Amino acid sequence: HSFPTRRSSDLHVWKELALDQVGLMKMNIEGAEYPLLARMEEQNLLSHVRDFQIQFHDFVPEAKQELKKAQTALAKTHRPTYQYAFIWENWERTSSVPVNQAEGR
Repeated sequence: HSFPTRRSSDLHVWKELALDQVGLMKMNIEGAEYPLLARMEEQNLLSHVRDFQIQFHDFVPEAKQELKKAQTALAKTHRPTYQYAFIWENWERTSSVPVNQAEGR
């Protein structure tokens, strides 16, 4: 079975699936986590995910800087519950973040 592919920056699928809240988003996407998280921040979607489990990859150009940018973005709405650099991290939404923080809500 073939499925259409989409770029990580193409997040209209979020609306197509009528997603409001996601309990867990697990990412192990071989370096694409950096642009995906940046796009989710731009679209105000980070707060719609209760927990992120992310494997950040160190083989991308400027991986340490990309990791820092991603962690800074996540820290606006989440707190880390565990962090093993370039292995796995878990980020839990903070209770102080409004659940309906996304555009148009």
